[in-house]
Amino acid sequence: MKDLGLLFAPRSVAVVGASDKPGMGRGVSEGALQSSIADHVYLVNIKRDIVLGRKCYHALSELPEAVDTVVLCVNSGLVNDYLEEAGRLGIKNAVVYASGFSEEGSEEGRRLEREMHDICERHNMLLVGPNCVGLYNKVDRISLYATEPLFPEKNVQRGIGAVAHSGYINSNLMRTMPDICAYGVSVGNAAVCSLEEYMLYYAENEHVNCIAAYVEGIKDAAVFEQALRAAAERRKPVVIMKSGRSKKGSAAAASHTGNLAGDYATFEALLRRYGVIVTDSLEEFNSTARMFAVLDGKYPSGVGIGAVNFSGGENTICADMCERFGLELPTYEEATRETVKSVIPAFSTARNPLDPTTEMFSEHDKVKTMFEAIFNDSGIDMFVLGLELPAQLAMKDRTCISVFKELHAEGKLIPTFLVPSFEKTRDAAAVKELQDIGIPMLSVGELAYKILANLTAFISYDHSNHTLSLAGAPCVSEQTTALSESDSKAEISARGVRVPGQFKASTKAELREKLSSFSFPVVLKIDSPDILHKTEAGGVKLGIGSIEEAESAFDGIMASCRAFSPDARLDGILVQEMLPEGVEMIVGVKNDRQYGPMLLCGMGGIFVEVFRDAALAPCPVNMFEAREMVNSLKSSKLLYGYRGSAECDVDALCELLVKVSEYAAENSSEICEIDLNPVRVFPKGRGVAAADALIVKYA
Repeated sequence: MKDLGLLFAPRSVAVVGASDKPGMGRGVSEGALQSSIADHVYLVNIKRDIVLGRKCYHALSELPEAVDTVVLCVNSGLVNDYLEEAGRLGIKNAVVYASGFSEEGSEEGRRLEREMHDICERHNMLLVGPNCVGLYNKVDRISLYATEPLFPEKNVQRGIGAVAHSGYINSNLMRTMPDICAYGVSVGNAAVCSLEEYMLYYAENEHVNCIAAYVEGIKDAAVFEQALRAAAERRKPVVIMKSGRSKKGSAAAASHTGNLAGDYATFEALLRRYGVIVTDSLEEFNSTARMFAVLDGKYPSGVGIGAVNFSGGENTICADMCERFGLELPTYEEATRETVKSVIPAFSTARNPLDPTTEMFSEHDKVKTMFEAIFNDSGIDMFVLGLELPAQLAMKDRTCISVFKELHAEGKLIPTFLVPSFEKTRDAAAVKELQDIGIPMLSVGELAYKILANLTAFISYDHSNHTLSLAGAPCVSEQTTALSESDSKAEISARGVRVPGQFKASTKAELREKLSSFSFPVVLKIDSPDILHKTEAGGVKLGIGSIEEAESAFDGIMASCRAFSPDARLDGILVQEMLPEGVEMIVGVKNDRQYGPMLLCGMGGIFVEVFRDAALAPCPVNMFEAREMVNSLKSSKLLYGYRGSAECDVDALCELLVKVSEYAAENSSEICEIDLNPVRVFPKGRGVAAADALIVKYA
């Protein structure tokens, strides 16, 4: 695994292409010269003797010391020559801003990037980029960024580790949260160091309390999984914004970074496994990361919210949003209600959420008494206040700030969040004042409550309940072969999955002979590896009650399937017992080309394509994860006794999910797909059975 420590904290730097003119050459030079290592920053430009008042060297070979990092502010045609020279001089790190490589989609661009990668590999050199805006380290005050420096007044001790395929998005994080972003890196094409390697560095870095990653695609699934596992085990929040979800978005992501966007549903299922917070907009992404950074590990012990607003309308919206996003507003204890009633106006009601009216916020002691009472309520784990902190602070703002600071100093402050109702210009000093005592300002209105739901999901996640591993790399063969239903059932039955009693018959005479010892009613199906969707081919007959009906069905199925697919191999007829009635589910596996086999569970039978109610998880799963999958389904109500129906054997269904996932994981290099549909779930205590099975293997 790459050691990125010196990449983020070099002791000396050479800037090639340094310039006095506006642009990258000047921006990075100014930032480097304001860094803590300014005395060991060397400017290089073949045409200049002085840049920004500093001596300018004409070549890397003229430098007075062998630097740790070279920053290249030159065009793509010159990059590899400078990298080769740097490698020969023993320089181990490089930053390349230039575009014109694989992101262009041209053969020449791809050739230059392959050459870049080979140079770095030959000289054991790490590289940020190309097609990026660089790297920031606010812990050690080092800027290798292509824009003007964004240093806060004091070095950041703990904060966000930001990483993005987009330079603009990474820069926005660094610029809007300068005092809580510890590190930032724009990875660009990630020719040498991948986004997931930076994430792993952050996961293991004590100065990072939240990882914020804007992701367009993943190159190394194993390292990505390692980073997520490391963060989960350390209870370090990972906030991800994934673009490229749509077909057009996927194409745009590929053209921007050269990465493969991948299937979003699979990606999201992987993130859920590791407790990652998935955001749907840049505003949610920024605000969620800011919240976690400000909290700095001081999370609520539970999910009960005590909320105070300044109007009845905001109170009603607060209650609606909490219900919408599954947030808990516990009823206050009697002692809490009595204390709150003693300080709020008589016409106000002591309930949660609370509207104590704006007028009382001119009285410091009453506000403090009210806040303390809510904080001391055993059902309350966090406090939400509808405070906006506008550019012109009002009395209520000043009172709340004062009360919060006192409670913090007295050690009585519980996790607290500000939820403004309207977009306004905030008083930056007031926001920072509260931020410094661990109180974050969230986004406006509805989005704030979604962010609080992100927080409750994170604090409710326990990594010890989950299988923090992937099955391994799948086979990459493009050739597949499907097993017949009988062979598929035999294979899955060997893993402990119950299937109906069955036999194969290639002729009517064989059918008649074997049926003599079989109980009616039965089902007849075509047995063919070439006809996967039997119903469409007329290859299924249900409820056969006699030998004569079976013989007639035999002829009808064979004729229908020959007409449907003249070239299909017809191995005969599969006869199976009719299963009792039960709730029909589907259990399946699809081997993803990056993340390996993914388990699917959903409503089955004829409703699979109609309702598309399914849950997805990486293989293997344990019983906890299997039950999570089942309970996440909208159709799960049918399994727990809906409107008087019998409760189904959910435990048996979960056991089947575990068995199928383990089989797929153990055979990830062989299994392409598994389709058990329908799986009949019988009443509690009676188990489950796979009525149909299809296994597709790599050839």
